[in-house]
Amino acid sequence: MGTRAVSLTNGTILSADSVDSGGTILINSGALFTSQQSTISARSAVGTGGTIQVEAARVKLTDTQVTTSTSGVHSRSGQYHRGCQ
Repeated sequence: MGTRAVSLTNGTILSADSVDSGGTILINSGALFTSQQSTISARSAVGTGGTIQVEAARVKLTDTQVTTSTSGVHSRSGQYHRGCQ
């Protein structure tokens, strides 16, 4: 049986931080991914800002921050992907 749903609530912080290249967050939630009052971020000091990938039939974000970032001089912005099943 596959995943039916994934939920983040009440100030959850989900982050993937790295020094040389951005971290990767993969959320495979099947039918539904919900996030309420939470933060999802991928950051790095240099390189790319990371990747945040959400795979779900439905995505519902409420008062949620989704960010990729770098703090280095020679950087490229990260990526956000939403895949449909």
